[in-house]
Amino acid sequence: MGWMHTQCAGAPLASQVGTRDELSDGWKICLYAAALVPYGSWFVVIGSSVLYYAWKKDFPNKAKAINRHGWLAFLLGMALWGAIWLLLLNG
Repeated sequence: MGWMHTQCAGAPLASQVGTRDELSDGWKICLYAAALVPYGSWFVVIGSSVLYYAWKKDFPNKAKAINRHGWLAFLLGMALWGAIWLLLLNG
């Protein structure tokens, strides 16, 4: 059995230490991609706000990051769909 891994169950790998309180790129991609969907900006801002309060105590950096990116994605989506709406109305 000595040839098997000796890491304790549940302990993070050395490459994972310090990354738990960082927002992954996957979350960022999901936030900005959802903002490109009509009315997706509203789901982004509500979802990121819920996650902010869920993560605020245990993962403060991740919570701040998802809140910031959620609001930025919301503003981007509103600007994008607002511009599309104006173009459609004014032809």
